Amino acid sequence: FNGGVRTILNDSQMNAPYGSTTISDKQGNLLFYTNGQTIWNKNHQIMDNGDGLNGNPENAQSSIIIPKPNSNSEFYVFTTNTEKGLQYSIVEFTPSNRLGEVTDKNRVLTSFSSECLTAIHHKNGENIWVISMKDEKIMDRNVFSFQVFEITKDGVNFNPVIIPDEMDIEFDEDEFPFNALDEYDEEAEMGYDEGEEWKALSEDFAYSNYGSLD
Repeated sequence: FNGGVRTILNDSQMNAPYGSTTISDKQGNLLFYTNGQTIWNKNHQIMDNGDGLNGNPENAQSSIIIPKPNSNSEFYVFTTNTEKGLQYSIVEFTPSNRLGEVTDKNRVLTSFSSECLTAIHHKNGENIWVISMKDEKIMDRNVFSFQVFEITKDGVNFNPVIIPDEMDIEFDEDEFPFNALDEYDEEAEMGYDEGEEWKALSEDFAYSNYGSLD
């Protein structure tokens, strides 16, 4: 990002028909990238132990990379898969392996997941909220709820905040789940736009209606 000029890299080894994610250091230098199944390092080589992730690259948001708070060397790679659920893997950089290594892989957070995945900063400026949508089949209906996982310097909290709590929104399979969200919160900024890409969730989502995320 130096000088405000983008540098386009044309040597990516990734095949990503839909979702992918990448992360750079504070100077804008590439660290690694993934399509949810394979992780490539900055040299466009498959990272050590970087294959076999359970994300689906055909999902709209197949994956997202989250730096561990208060760490410059550890990252979480969250992946979505409608059949295998929401999972995460850990990438670590060490003095002996400056290209990174996957040290823990495919840890299951929930066995039900949609294709939707995003993240926002906690108001304390340190922790991060990872937000997914749980898609569950109950009595021939799709039942959706938001699951929000907190990432701290101690790791991933496996006990999510569930929104809307105890009042899952039900929709017919042909309907987009976010179209009806306003009946719960007029300030909701997450939604589909006539089948377009899922809009990023903002901090104006008024979580206080369903429980504090402070």
